[in-house]
Amino acid sequence: MKLRYILSAFAVVALAFTACQREDATSADLANATVSNSYVRIPLDGSAQPTIKLTTSDEWTFAVKVKYDTSYTDAVKGSVKTKIEVEQLKHKGNEWLSISPLSGKGDATITFSAPETDTPRTLDVLLKVGDATQHVIVRQEELTAQETPISTCADVAAKGGSFRVKGTCVSITSESYGNWYLVDEHGDAVYIYGTVDATGSYNWSSFGIAVGDVVTIEGPKHPSYTGTWDGKTVPELVDVQVIKVEKALLAADKSEVAISSAAGETDVLFTQKGEGLSIESKAPWLTIKNNGYTVNSKGKVVVTVVAEENTTGKRRTGEIVVTSNKLEKGALKTSSVPVSIIQLVPETKGDLSDIADAIKSGSNKNPLPFDVTIPKSTVTYVNGSNTFLESETSAILIYGSAGLSVGQTVEGRVFGEGYAYNNLPEATVFNTSLAKIGKAPLNPAELPQPKEITLASLLENWDANFGRLLKIKGLTVTDAIAATYEVVDPETGKKVSGDRSGKLFDGTNSIAVYMQVKKYLEMPEGKKFDVICIPTVNRTTKQLGIWDPAHVTEVE
Repeated sequence: MKLRYILSAFAVVALAFTACQREDATSADLANATVSNSYVRIPLDGSAQPTIKLTTSDEWTFAVKVKYDTSYTDAVKGSVKTKIEVEQLKHKGNEWLSISPLSGKGDATITFSAPETDTPRTLDVLLKVGDATQHVIVRQEELTAQETPISTCADVAAKGGSFRVKGTCVSITSESYGNWYLVDEHGDAVYIYGTVDATGSYNWSSFGIAVGDVVTIEGPKHPSYTGTWDGKTVPELVDVQVIKVEKALLAADKSEVAISSAAGETDVLFTQKGEGLSIESKAPWLTIKNNGYTVNSKGKVVVTVVAEENTTGKRRTGEIVVTSNKLEKGALKTSSVPVSIIQLVPETKGDLSDIADAIKSGSNKNPLPFDVTIPKSTVTYVNGSNTFLESETSAILIYGSAGLSVGQTVEGRVFGEGYAYNNLPEATVFNTSLAKIGKAPLNPAELPQPKEITLASLLENWDANFGRLLKIKGLTVTDAIAATYEVVDPETGKKVSGDRSGKLFDGTNSIAVYMQVKKYLEMPEGKKFDVICIPTVNRTTKQLGIWDPAHVTEVE
């Protein structure tokens, strides 16, 4: 498995996209550093000591310091939650795991061991190689010689550990790492972040997985990262191994086809391997031409869908389902492949600001559509389900599963819907199937840099910098932030959360600031900081959003 960067300062992203709400394809591969396996299993009795092989020319170590939650009682604040920095394997509750050697330089065989236990336990341990950090999940559990039983997606959601799951590949989000969604026979889903071969490498083309295939995979559940499928949060399996691929009897060239708002015909192409074929439309505004199909000169099945004009004023989605059958060894095998047909609203040429204008009057219960051809724009920051996209003149926040990573570019027609949350326009569906998508840089030095600006200049040019990744130096705290603190209210005796909001001052101008994600951050009154931030708005209040403690640097 190739190592992944955890990006610092201006490009910190969570380790999984939203996708998962985490980085998906934003991490960079290091050609000179690989581990043979990122998942280690130790038997409950401790009788076996599994190993992994590290191949690198750099210095490496497992003695990585990690911040942990702790608490203490303050005479004024009461019970206060804070962070302590301790080597991960020395922290209370982690001492059961032994790793040898703990550090070194160059290639190594690393051994994991643990004493006997009656209860399964898991530790997501960090391996630092040069400037990169790799997660290695170590699980002590009962090991048997029997084949791992098939679990349902509901089982994965309910428990932790490693699972073998069988289901249909319904969507592929990244062929770089092998990120995709699997739906089992009960209609439940898991998100798969990373598909590896026997050497631990991302080698997607070797698996031959296509939408519609029934796949059996095995791998560990990530303890915190998730995906989103059909509007629901689903569990995530990381760096799974493929046990078996049962090829579908047909495959669609595209699982999603976008069409204009005008009435017309569109061809949808399939590759058929079965013997029978049936086609069904699931939308009243979609029909199948001649209730059948044709075959083109390349042997592709051509299904022509006929759409009525979209006069609703909103984007709408229909579906066709094509089913193929084949008699194999006396049993009838059936494969069904759905294709979504998305009919758009009329197109508008514009910029990211036009998307904001189109959706700002919407609400959670009534999101508004957009369909805009945008100039070349760059993803400057991703944090969980929040993605910030900037053009030369404007920016937009995409909230949800955008499938984009820091440094990628988007140019062309994009469509979707959104609404304003506390007066901040958010694109909650952002479809790029008709746009040109650039690749994320592999070299961290080529990733987008925050624009350096003064607070005075920002306030004078607020609209031009709204939603952009900025760096502002030398701001003094006039209203402290104590994010994640828990204090006792002297009047009620109840514990209350610390304040994630505050104010910063440059000597002339003052602005509100807010810790946008629930992470530990302390900015005491009177201290001076350089901050990396994104200007946003809360109702009518202009504010600087800080997304990560690493974006705050105390200065003299």
